[in-house]
This record gives sequence, C-alpha cells and structure tokens, in this order.
Amino acid sequence: RLLDAIAEGNSPKAVRLAQDHLAAARRNTLAAHKTIDAKLISS
Repeated sequence: RLLDAIAEGNSPKAVRLAQDHLAAARRNTLAAHKTIDAKLISS
C-alpha cells in the first residue's frame, strides 16, 4: 500500500501510511521490552 501511494505520487497518503507503520512497529517493540522486563522481575 505504501509503495502504491508513492508510485501514484500521493504524498499525504504515503506519509500517513508510513507513520502508521512506524507507530505500530514502535508499539510492538515496546511490548516486547515490557515482556522481557516482566520475565526478569518475576524470576
């Protein structure tokens, strides 16, 4: 979808898709760290 938006020259849409993707990646990374921290604390 992101590449399609870029290919179409649809910059605002491309930027929005990229930001959504980054936000999701950041949430997943934070969730992984929290899980690791919880395991360290409980052990």
